[in-house]
Amino acid sequence: MNLVKSEISLNRRIDMLTTMQNLFKYWHVAHLPFALVMLVIMVIHVAVTITFGYRWIF
Repeated sequence: MNLVKSEISLNRRIDMLTTMQNLFKYWHVAHLPFALVMLVIMVIHVAVTITFGYRWIF
């Protein structure tokens, strides 16, 4: 009986892991474009700041 309970528990964990892997895959697909856009915005921000002569004050 303990072996059957253990196997059921293991199968539930495997199903949960598979679901989480699929969700993470979709999150990664959605997250990557936003990360790249933010990187481009940061580079433009730094370039404009240096162009207008801002200096590091610390």
